[in-house]
Amino acid sequence: MKSLYDQTKEIQDLVHQIETLRVQKQTMYRKYSHPENKRFSQAELRELVPSYKNLLIGRTQRLPSRAVIIAIANYLECNTDEKNTLLLAANYRPEKVELRDDEYKRALNRARMIAHTLPLPAEVISNRAYTEDMNQAYIRLNQSPTLAEMTDYTRHMIPWFFDAQLSCQSMYAPDTTTWHHNSEQIIGLFRYIHHAYLEEVWFQDVLSKFQKLPLLREAWNRTTRIAPNMHIKVWSDTVSAVIEEQIVVLPVSRAAFPLVLVSLPINDAARMAYNHMNIPFSSDWLELLHSGADGKI
Repeated sequence: MKSLYDQTKEIQDLVHQIETLRVQKQTMYRKYSHPENKRFSQAELRELVPSYKNLLIGRTQRLPSRAVIIAIANYLECNTDEKNTLLLAANYRPEKVELRDDEYKRALNRARMIAHTLPLPAEVISNRAYTEDMNQAYIRLNQSPTLAEMTDYTRHMIPWFFDAQLSCQSMYAPDTTTWHHNSEQIIGLFRYIHHAYLEEVWFQDVLSKFQKLPLLREAWNRTTRIAPNMHIKVWSDTVSAVIEEQIVVLPVSRAAFPLVLVSLPINDAARMAYNHMNIPFSSDWLELLHSGADGKI
């Protein structure tokens, strides 16, 4: 049974997610009037969902019903990713959207185009957590083999991070503390991008297949994190230091997959490594893609 503290924190986190989205939408339409004259104000949202006031002022210890979350998401004109973020924050199973084969192919081509347009390190992930493409910035920064040089096994997210027999794994484990941090971050992101599939037979088969890896088994059992990004620390031979990066998910359609993972430098060592490899960094690129990545396919 959850403690009062945990229940209160869940509600606070949910309200934070809702308010962040509300302010984003409000800012978006500040210069241009909304076709339906929506103001995206707290008052307007409270009128639509009277119980939202109790959430805002902390008067309730109960999370809203799924129907209420959907109503809020619809009012905020959330895309699929945003709606699922709210559902997860309220402890509900996210909505699952599947693309037809032709839609998936178009989405995959869009993801590849985005990855190769970005100056930042980026990789394309398929609906089974396999790497489908990587840009040159990603290959240089991670000292990665090209896609043609990789096997089906090494193209999967899990062994890349959790198979101690692969040379790439050591980059993420320069010491025990850093590895504990990284493994929790990686699993949190892995769970997030598969949040609609955790109970699916194919997902359980994939998990069972890789449970033979001791590093995965240990980390999976101690990690409960689910998050749409990860803050990762990687040893870089280029600067002889641990570089810190934020890995951000860019959706490219209304479905969970395919998607693009983009790396951004956080600390000075990371910025130094990016500069050394002639990888330009501009937050404008990421903001532009966030505003248009969730297009209809």
